[in-house]
Amino acid sequence: LAELLALYFLGSESSLTKIECANYPEKHEISRLIGSPPGYLGYSERPLLAQERIERYALEVHRRRLLEGGDEVLRGMYGNIRALREKRKSSRSPKETEAADKRIFAAEAEISKHIAEDASAKRAFYIILLFDELEKAHKQLHDLLLEVNDKGRSRLSNGEEINLKNAFVIMTSNAGSGKISDAVRRRGTYGFDDPAKSKPTSLREMENLALREARKVWSPEFLNRVEVVVFQPLSREDLN
Repeated sequence: LAELLALYFLGSESSLTKIECANYPEKHEISRLIGSPPGYLGYSERPLLAQERIERYALEVHRRRLLEGGDEVLRGMYGNIRALREKRKSSRSPKETEAADKRIFAAEAEISKHIAEDASAKRAFYIILLFDELEKAHKQLHDLLLEVNDKGRSRLSNGEEINLKNAFVIMTSNAGSGKISDAVRRRGTYGFDDPAKSKPTSLREMENLALREARKVWSPEFLNRVEVVVFQPLSREDLN
């Protein structure tokens, strides 16, 4: 679903930034996302959710859209860089190599400027952030997303503000999936049984089971700020 949203809104399934929450079960591991507090190891390193990285994700998304959309100016710029790199290979002295590197650097800077100006004109600074299996992450990440869902912004460990107002934030979870599977199995519709011979578990029942389990993981103020979508098990009819 997240890939389809990326394809529909941003023009490419690869325009999706996925964060595997299972990689951040401990508090100290969250520092890779939001940075380390002052005085701690890794404080000088830029975290994954730093503002410039978020903007870089958005610009990379827009770059792909321009190329897939046949932007002739951008294609010409990339063709120029390829020619400059080929010319650099034939450099006969360190001075010629240095001059070629400067021309390549200037050409790359022009590409970045073109993409940024085009994105700004089209208000295209949008990204999709997917936090997969959120329940496996440490509670500190839940607190960060609570603030993001409330105000569209939050802060890193060093106090620096990050703005996610132009981001589609998707969070997936398996909370309640075991209860739903048990309920479906008891009704006789688990797997690919004949739905005509069994009474299916209603979507409302599934939602209630999922929300009951979700409340054990997240606070009411967190759940009140998100749109919960419960997926039903696939049936044979779905596959047909």
